[in-house]
Amino acid sequence: MLTQEPTEVKQVAEKPRWSRAIVAFAATIAIVAAAVGVWAMNSDDGGPVAAGDARIEVTFTGDGTAYSGHRQITEGLGEVTVINEAPSTWGVMVQRFVPGSHQLAAELALAPEGGDFVSSLGQPSRMVAAYDGIPGESTQPILLEPGIYILDFGNAEGDLTYIYRAAVIEVVAAD
Repeated sequence: MLTQEPTEVKQVAEKPRWSRAIVAFAATIAIVAAAVGVWAMNSDDGGPVAAGDARIEVTFTGDGTAYSGHRQITEGLGEVTVINEAPSTWGVMVQRFVPGSHQLAAELALAPEGGDFVSSLGQPSRMVAAYDGIPGESTQPILLEPGIYILDFGNAEGDLTYIYRAAVIEVVAAD
């Protein structure tokens, strides 16, 4: 004879399958919101910054460059901070161009910001400032007039100059 004993029955609630989707969606929203916040803090959407208040900071790492600062600046006296993390001296050349000129287009065709190239052109005629990029950090004054400015790190060896394009910024006339 077979006897049956009563067994305890438990109801187990299954976790909803959509909870992971909600968590993933919320995490995605948080990441996007953080990225937008960082972008907003680093963008110049408010218009040009006065030259005296502008941040112009170029860094040479030894095998590349970085720019930290404003992209649109109102004309006037400003400062350029040069940071050379390489163990050797690299000069910084600042050139000014007329917006839309064929010289600007030709110069930008050599390398975009962050790019590099080898030049045998010598010192450019549009150079408005040059700074010794000795290892370390230095800040130098610069008079900014309306135009497009290209900041390059260069190291001359013989007849060739190896150039790293550090930044391209716009300077506008004061109202």
